[in-house]
Amino acid sequence: DRRIVFDWRTDEDSDLGDGLIQVGLASEFSGKSAEGVAVRQEIGGGRNVTMTVVGVKPGRVLTDCEFSPNDRGLGLTGGTFNQVDDRQALLICFDRDVIVESAAIVAGNGQCGGCYRMAGHAPLHIYCVDADNDTEDQSGVLSDLGVLKARRPLLLDSSPHLGVESPGRWRLAALTIRLPKS
Repeated sequence: DRRIVFDWRTDEDSDLGDGLIQVGLASEFSGKSAEGVAVRQEIGGGRNVTMTVVGVKPGRVLTDCEFSPNDRGLGLTGGTFNQVDDRQALLICFDRDVIVESAAIVAGNGQCGGCYRMAGHAPLHIYCVDADNDTEDQSGVLSDLGVLKARRPLLLDSSPHLGVESPGRWRLAALTIRLPKS
């Protein structure tokens, strides 16, 4: 089936071949309130999917900050840096069941860390496997996240996973999804 890459590093939409569609979202989120942005995307065959993204902190929606996209991805204002940091999180929901294939996280000179949670499941740690020494550009891809039921949240959180690790300071570069076969 067709796959969609929601990409916050660009405004360009493109067909990447083999059923892979890139949707550039940088300007969709630029300067918008972190109360939430909904993006509707046609995926072919008369089908659409709507993704909603909200900036949150534990227990509350962030109404006092804005989304901050740049060439590395989507961050939030209101923290120490304009990244997802200081216990900020991105809450992502879809209006229909989707398979979340991957989430690309870029820390740059920040640090990967924090946790992610699919719906009500246990949180899992965000870490980078390529924290190379030469460019100090940490990034990682969370892959095979699984099925996310309609209106259930995917939470990408900069808070420490078990409360004792260093918190994360990163941006969401891209999120790849596809629809389950009916």
